[in-house]
Amino acid sequence: MSTALVNVDSLVTINAHGATEKIGAAMRDIGEIHNGAIIFDDVIRWIGPSSEVDQHITDDTEVIDCSGKTVLPGFVDSHTHMVFAGSRSHEFARRLAGATYAEIAAEGGGILTTMRAVREADVESLLDVGDALLTSALNHGTTTAEIKSGYGLDTKASCVCWKQSVSCSADTKRGCSVRFLVHTPCLPNGSTIPKATSIW
Repeated sequence: MSTALVNVDSLVTINAHGATEKIGAAMRDIGEIHNGAIIFDDVIRWIGPSSEVDQHITDDTEVIDCSGKTVLPGFVDSHTHMVFAGSRSHEFARRLAGATYAEIAAEGGGILTTMRAVREADVESLLDVGDALLTSALNHGTTTAEIKSGYGLDTKASCVCWKQSVSCSADTKRGCSVRFLVHTPCLPNGSTIPKATSIW
């Protein structure tokens, strides 16, 4: 059985006109079809203007009127750290006011703020944060998300984050890919920025 979404006010196709990628100015073309239609089952079978959809509809096609609606591809988020603790939201105002990341990091802020919070967090709270963020993302149009471990910037914390990331993605209805990622600390305890950057 197929489904036809018809009379779609804004049907975003991201049509690349046969190309395998979109770069430069082509990225501004979202392939929008006004009053569009799409027919699909497990794959997309047809896309075009609603005025042409009738010839592609069969007796077993469920037709849904999408007047006034937008239909667009789900967002694939290939880089997230959903399992983490702490917040750096207060740093945004400083960055907007002209403070550099290096200045904030030298004061103990930046990634060190959330790194310390991850290391100090209990396992249950990490799972709660990750689960809430993943649920919110999926409810707002993300169809697939990669969850990286590694936010604690050491092996122990990365293992904890990885285990909780696996727990968050255990629900088979969620499109998740979990990556184990161990970072080299960018600012080891007691290091100055020049010493830390010399590691690289």
